[in-house]
Order: sequence, then C-alpha cells, then structure tokens
Amino acid sequence: MAAALVASCGGYGPGFAELPAASGWERPPVRDWLINDGLTPREWVVCPRPACRQEAMVVAFEARGETARQVAATLARPDRLLAAPADRNERAKRRNRAHARAEPFATGGFRGARVLITPGDGTGRAAAVVILARDEGDRLRLLLSIAPDMDAASANAQAAVHG
Repeated sequence: MAAALVASCGGYGPGFAELPAASGWERPPVRDWLINDGLTPREWVVCPRPACRQEAMVVAFEARGETARQVAATLARPDRLLAAPADRNERAKRRNRAHARAEPFATGGFRGARVLITPGDGTGRAAAVVILARDEGDRLRLLLSIAPDMDAASANAQAAVHG
C-alpha cells in the first residue's frame, strides 16, 4: 500500500461524521500531502491521548486507474499484504522478527482486510490495521484505520464507513 508523508499546516478534509470532535477525534494540522501517484487523500482524523483511551487514526483515500486495480487485487487476497518484497535481503529478514496475520473483513459495502502486527520482542504491543475498499465506478474509495488493537481499529473503520 502507499505511505503518506504529511507537511505544512491547516486542516485536511471534513472528517467522518461518526468520529466527531466531541469524542476526541480531531483533524491534524495538515494542508499538503506528499503521497504515491494514483492516490488522492480525502479525510484524515486522529484521536490522541488523553482524549481517547488508545491513540488511533483513520484516513480515507481515493485511487484511480492502475493504482486502483493494483490495490483491489491486493485486498482481494489479504495474504498478499504480508508478502515481503522480492528484493529484501536475508539480513533484513532476520532482523525483522515481527509477526503478522491478515484476514478478510467487510462492512458497509467495503471489502478488504484486517491485519494484526505484533513485534517479536515480547513487549505485547501490537498494531492493528483495517484496510477497506469500495469500487465507485471510475474510482476506488479506500479507508485505512490504525489502532493498538483489532477491536478498536475495526470499530473505527466501521464508524467511518457508516458515517
């Protein structure tokens, strides 16, 4: 998937109705994004501590053309999200002791995957990512929800989809 780099200041997107500021969700002070070609950011909200029990983030993107086709194909098979790039060397593989599992997930007309990543260092910390997509004719609407546990990431994704 794409990695986003944010810069500048100002708000981005209208946010999500079901993730309101009154509940601790806020739009980060971001005006400009540097992002992979083929993806357009639409909304971005975060819920920092202490407003939220766990820090979380939800981002919506739009993809078109070849990027949309590639993302849809990857999400159709969640195991592809876990595949290491072909050019990774053996030393990097040994250093990376994280464990990940992916499973299909769908809600509100969106389909995709839930991914849980746990480090191999025994800390018990984790990162949960829900990646969803919905075909909207000439574009693919994408939603990314990140939280420390799968229940929170899934609930936030469902709220964003249904809001």
